[in-house]
Amino acid sequence: MDSNPTQPFGLLVIGSGPAGVHAAAAYVEAGGPGPVCLVSADPDEPYQRPPLSKAVLGGKEPAEVTPILEDDSAWARIDLRLGTRVEALDTDRRRVRTDDGQELPYDRLILATGPSRPHCPEWIPVRRSSRCAPSSTPAVSSTW
Repeated sequence: MDSNPTQPFGLLVIGSGPAGVHAAAAYVEAGGPGPVCLVSADPDEPYQRPPLSKAVLGGKEPAEVTPILEDDSAWARIDLRLGTRVEALDTDRRRVRTDDGQELPYDRLILATGPSRPHCPEWIPVRRSSRCAPSSTPAVSSTW
């Protein structure tokens, strides 16, 4: 797929954990319009984090790695960009900029980055009444 598309993705998902993967797959399965892109800073293919037991932690048993999706047919329609960090999010222009300088336009965006809240440089409206708390060390800038 085009590394720096001019046409927007129908759905752009940031995060390759279960929430992000299931959101992308559900969009594909529902016939959502436009291409789908999933961006992840993780260099590995999306997988279920294995449960940790004393035996696994002690190195007596290997951790079992299983895919997040049981039916992986949705992957054929998802542009998976691993090892790619999002550096900037411009909600007015509906674009994200990645650490390699690519600008990815989107129609719909899902931030599924996991249990840690993202660091935001200022109060950024997410929905009508919810906002992202400010941070002194932003990981993502809202404009560029």
